[in-house]
Amino acid sequence: MTGLENLVKEAEVKPAAKAAASPPTAPEPEEDIPPYAPRRKIYPQSVAGTYRRIKWALLIATLGIYYFLPFVRWDRGPNAPGQAVLVDFPNRRFYFFFIEIWPQEVYYLTGLLILAATTLFLITSLAGRVWCGYTCPQTVWTDLFVAVERLIEVYLERRESDEERFIDVVRRTGIEPFKERIYDDSHQTAKDRRRRLAAAAG
Repeated sequence: MTGLENLVKEAEVKPAAKAAASPPTAPEPEEDIPPYAPRRKIYPQSVAGTYRRIKWALLIATLGIYYFLPFVRWDRGPNAPGQAVLVDFPNRRFYFFFIEIWPQEVYYLTGLLILAATTLFLITSLAGRVWCGYTCPQTVWTDLFVAVERLIEVYLERRESDEERFIDVVRRTGIEPFKERIYDDSHQTAKDRRRRLAAAAG
């Protein structure tokens, strides 16, 4: 056996013998890490200006249509419903102001839905931020929820006892603090509002 062969054989035997001689070491324990991160609440930043006033106007308009449209009346003559917009399931009719759709005319409703979907796709393609930022139902309701949240914050800060009702705080302090929090709070961050609320609760 040549010297080169001996060197190769020794190189193969030494690592195997070393691995057999030394017992396997257990991996070092890692630090205890919670499986879930703590929840972080997200608060939208309060803003003011022309575009914010436009959003308030559109919010009032869209919610006004949503809430008051069922009360709009329309004269269709005797023995006909007087509601302007009505889906009459018992009689299988759909009324929309001067339009009356019967079950056999459902293709009109289908065409209207297709036209509405196409218009929505076109608007979101050309001006998606305008739709999502001003007239999307999620945006409208989120703005309303944020406004209600700020009204409740003012109530919790201004009440003198836990038994004092919201209307009593409004009568005692007036409506200006509530308007100021909704419309003129652009310089306050969500962290500042939480700090004031914690101070009032303490």
